[in-house]
Amino acid sequence: MTQVLQKILFWGAVVCGIAAGIAGVVAGIVLRKAAFAIWGGVFISGSVVMAIAGGKGRPDGAITPPTIGAKFTEVPTWAWAVISLLFIPGVAFTFVFPPWK
Repeated sequence: MTQVLQKILFWGAVVCGIAAGIAGVVAGIVLRKAAFAIWGGVFISGSVVMAIAGGKGRPDGAITPPTIGAKFTEVPTWAWAVISLLFIPGVAFTFVFPPWK
């Protein structure tokens, strides 16, 4: 029973991570801020990598302030490397297409 609950929480985390990414992409399109859309893509890609890698995860969010996302633990080293490689261009594009302008 515990393993079933862990799998449900893990897949809930993956879905919430993808939902957060979709929200970022939509916000980027609506607000015409490319950095938001790029970070949304990074969230989606990172969640897909975690779905492939396994590990443990759970949905994460709060009502105040309203947030949605996921928290992953016990991430394999190769998955951290891939997610880190996604993070680097996300940061770079944030400065190329600054959302604060």
